[in-house]
Parts: sequence; C-alpha cells; structure tokens
Amino acid sequence: RSDDDAMSLWSQMIVRNFPDFTSIDCGASDSYKDENGIAWETDESYISNGENRVVQNPDSVPEPMRTLRVFSSRKKNCYPVSVPGGGRVLVRASFYYGNYDKKSSPPTFALQFDANSWETVVTSMDQVVSHEAIYDVFAEGTAVCVAQLEQGQLPFVSAIEVRTLESDMYEGLDSSFALLLKGRLAFGAPGVVRYVRVEAAASLSFPFPWSNVAEVNLDEQEAIIRYPSDAYDRIWDPVAASDGLITTKSDTTVMDPTTVKDNPPADVLLHAITTANVSTDVVLFLSELLPIDPVPAYINLYFAEMIHLGSNATNSFQVYVDDDRVIDAVNPPYQTVAEYLIMRKAASASTKITLTTTPEATLPPLISAMEVFVARGGLSNGTDGSDGQSS
Repeated sequence: RSDDDAMSLWSQMIVRNFPDFTSIDCGASDSYKDENGIAWETDESYISNGENRVVQNPDSVPEPMRTLRVFSSRKKNCYPVSVPGGGRVLVRASFYYGNYDKKSSPPTFALQFDANSWETVVTSMDQVVSHEAIYDVFAEGTAVCVAQLEQGQLPFVSAIEVRTLESDMYEGLDSSFALLLKGRLAFGAPGVVRYVRVEAAASLSFPFPWSNVAEVNLDEQEAIIRYPSDAYDRIWDPVAASDGLITTKSDTTVMDPTTVKDNPPADVLLHAITTANVSTDVVLFLSELLPIDPVPAYINLYFAEMIHLGSNATNSFQVYVDDDRVIDAVNPPYQTVAEYLIMRKAASASTKITLTTTPEATLPPLISAMEVFVARGGLSNGTDGSDGQSS
C-alpha cells in the first residue's frame, strides 16, 4: 500500500470510537488481566446477594469460569452494569457448573436483560454455556438477571461481559428489538473446532449435524477468534470441513474490514470454505443453529476473495434462502470484504442458504464468515429499579 492508502485506512479507523469493556468474573476474589489483555473485575461492587463458589478442577477451565456466584435466596437476582451515554451494546453471560456443589446436578433457570426474557439457561456438567445479545440501552446502564424456575434449581452466574458497539453496527436492528446470537462462524480459519466427514455429493453443506462429527478439537479456547483480533470482542468459532468441502486461504495478509460497518476481524476474512468445482453448490443448513419452530432471523454473510483474479477469471454467485433468491450476484472483493444482510420473518432448523454460481463464473462459490441471530421484539425499555436486589 502507498503512504496515502495507509493514511486513509488509519483515518477510517480512528474516527470510530474505541469500545468500552466491562468484564465481571462472578465469585472471583481478585481483579486480573487475562491472556487476551482483557481486564476482569470481581462482582463485589455489583451485587451483595448470593454466595461465591469454586468449581471442581478449576485448572481445567479458563480463569473466568473457575468461580461463580450462586443464588439460594430471592427468586430473581440482577447485575446492574453502567453504560454511560447508553447506545448499542453486546452483552454476554456465561455459566460453568463444574459440579461446584458436588451434587452432579446442573441446574436450569431463566436469563433476562432489562426485564426482558432472554433465554432459558440449561447448564452442563462440564461445558461452558454462553448466551449473547445485542440491543440498545436507553438509560445509563443495563441489568443482567437470573431467575429461578424450579424449586431446588439454583441460578448462578460465572461471568458477565458488556461491550459497547458503534451506533451504525448491525444497522438492520430496530431499537425495539434485540439480536440473540445463535452462531458466529469463521469458515476455514485456523484452530478448527469442528471437523466433519460427509459422503461426496452434488450439493455439499455446512454446518453438519453433530452426528457427522468425526473429530473435535477440545481446546476450544485456543481455537476461537476474539479480542484483540476483534476490537469488539465478538467470539468467532473457526470451522472447516473435510472430504468434499475445501478450506482455502488468502494469498495475501492484507485485509481491510473497515469497508463494512460491522467491521469483522481480518482474521476471519483471510480464510474461506469452498467446493472443488464451479458446478458444485455450497449449502449452509441452519439445523444446528435455529429451533424447529419458525422464528424471525437476522443473518450476516461475509465474503472475501482469496486470490488475485486474472483477467479471465470470474467469481460470481447467487444466494438463495430455501427457494427464494435473495442476492442476485455476489462478487467477492480482494483484500476487503462484502457483507450482506438477510432478514427473514420466519426461519427454522429446516432453512438452508445456498450459494450457486452464475453462468459466467469460472470459480466455485465461497464464504468466509456468517452470523446467525434470532430477532426478539416487544422489548421493555428498562428493568425494575429494585431488580438489583431482589424480585
């Protein structure tokens, strides 16, 4: 790049605000900075109810998952988090049971934000369960709450993370809605979490049902892409396929993601998943991401060309959702990214996204990344003033 190009890119970067991070390690006794440079604080200044606990075998999990705060009294308990000036935020709540009570009985309970229903948290004996939402904060803060659903099923929290976003990110989101994350995938990126095997077929697909998983990299914390690669600390799951689908890597390390407002990290755009020939479609089944019953869906697709195309090469493909053509022609750019938003009033586990080449294409379709959300409407503008204590 020329000096002028470098200065232009730098000017694009500095006009955007640096995001604010709040990272709460629930039940921890000390503040610390993790290996990603993220500063974690204890939850003592956020809540007084509940009891701190340590999981069994704490050295086997990342530090924020080693402790938790469990609530044996009050049906509902909330963490109020300051967001000066309000605005759009990404909120992530994580739960690791880790048999802290030696009962081998992971609980189920409700998760809420600002008096809005978020998810039913179904915890696991030995897996971290995380839920993420993107929404607008109308006051100077937001509240993350857990509530008991059944007698003896005690709610707990391991970690709460709040990251401010730019006001024009996820611009298809109306302020009366929230986006509930169901999957954020970096196709072909290194540190693959899931490897899959399928029989060769005319139409290849990803992601595949878990029954087809042949090998799993258990060190997922090493595999994921997040801050500092992603300035907003979105967590991207690297995924790749074998026996049919092809992982491809960019022939350059130069990548400018600032050309799109959602600003995905360069690390997820320098790789892609594709097929072996121009006549083979890429089909993305959403069976592992969306529920059986139809829900409103918000889907971001990210495309970047992996090679510098010669004058006789053309990469052009259409995008279908089931039988509906939603994008007439994607021409992935080189050293930058094209982003497309798909919004569906009703999508489900049976929904599929198909990338199929146009007649003039000489290269097969490819995709670098995808985000899948459920859109939740009818939001309350805030939580009850007493929610920080009890309900």
